Amino acid sequence: MKIAVIGGSGVYTPNLIKEIIKFDLPVSEVVLNGRTKGKLAVVAKYCKGLVKDAGKDYQISTNVDRIESIKEADFVISQIRVGGMAARAFDENFPREMGLIGDETYGIGGFSDAVRTLPIAVEISREIAEYAPGAFLIDLTNPAGMVMRVSRDAADIRMAAVCDLPAVTMEKIAGILHCDVQDMFVRYYGLNHLGFFDRIIVDGKDKIGEVLTKCDELGLDIDPDLIRMLGVIPLPTLRMYYHPEEAINGQAGPTRGSVLASAEEQMMACLKAGDYGRLEEYYAKRDTPWYKIMVKLIGALSGIQPGYFFLNVINNGLLDFLPDEAIVEVNCYVDKNGIHPIHIGKVNDMVKPLIAAINEYEERAQKAILNKDRQGMVKALMIHPEIRDYGLAKKIVRKVAPK
Repeated sequence: MKIAVIGGSGVYTPNLIKEIIKFDLPVSEVVLNGRTKGKLAVVAKYCKGLVKDAGKDYQISTNVDRIESIKEADFVISQIRVGGMAARAFDENFPREMGLIGDETYGIGGFSDAVRTLPIAVEISREIAEYAPGAFLIDLTNPAGMVMRVSRDAADIRMAAVCDLPAVTMEKIAGILHCDVQDMFVRYYGLNHLGFFDRIIVDGKDKIGEVLTKCDELGLDIDPDLIRMLGVIPLPTLRMYYHPEEAINGQAGPTRGSVLASAEEQMMACLKAGDYGRLEEYYAKRDTPWYKIMVKLIGALSGIQPGYFFLNVINNGLLDFLPDEAIVEVNCYVDKNGIHPIHIGKVNDMVKPLIAAINEYEERAQKAILNKDRQGMVKALMIHPEIRDYGLAKKIVRKVAPK
């Protein structure tokens, strides 16, 4: 099995290798692709040491040529961040200056990220279709929903986007029910970072009522009375939709992107110096559950260990109020025959309008960005519940998509 990692020079890539080792995937080669030979070399050096220490014999290679990297790959992991953490810091900071929420995926921060990222995502999808047509693309690049939409339109490839937030939220739910996540079956639906649980089955009984009663224990930063009124358990990111003023007023100090950018500089210095002990101290401060999920997904698709995953996939009737071509986030069963999304059909009437509005926004935004249609960008932003204002939408487009 060959795995190609686009964005392989990221400082957290060694954690992916650790998960591959832990799961004991039958890997022959992991090729790390990135733009900078020096960064690739120091990341690969540590990864090779991890493989050697684990007694594995597969190859860790590097290549700055993306096409050469993906050739003959069975799986392609895309974890690019166009502009690096400095760009994320920008996406989170400039909305604050406009009196809006600064976040890397929500609202105008996510829009700014999309302007940089979507053209590259199109290139990657087309390259896979031409040079690695049998490969499966696993996307870890934000904004995941729009990245999947442009990939869908760019090429006919097998793909899914992974987000750890539903799985992390499910673990919290399991905690208050005092059960293991493996003993739960959930109905989950929505869009990336905009999802809801409305059925939680344990021992054949729906525990949603019990979870709603105890929802204040989940730590979602969303008013428990609102959650109970909705009748569903939302992801914590829904706080930005339901409590925007609180989110804005709580934006004090450096952005998350700024903090991570500083940490990554120190981590790269550790890699260059071979100070792996100190590097592991940084790893201990930030969990990377997405790598565990991705490796298990590869295992499921390879027929090693089938299971359930929260994935972004093409709708195809899963949510009956959205177009078939929409990208939705749902619970899926995955095995060697592929991804089998759990059909949803009707959803809670309280959340349907928001899902529909953001779906429309994302669909319009990604098309306008790829077509460099500035008027189309303004129209898309005016659909987003945070914006709506024509003058503000024009100002945002001038800021992140200059002529």
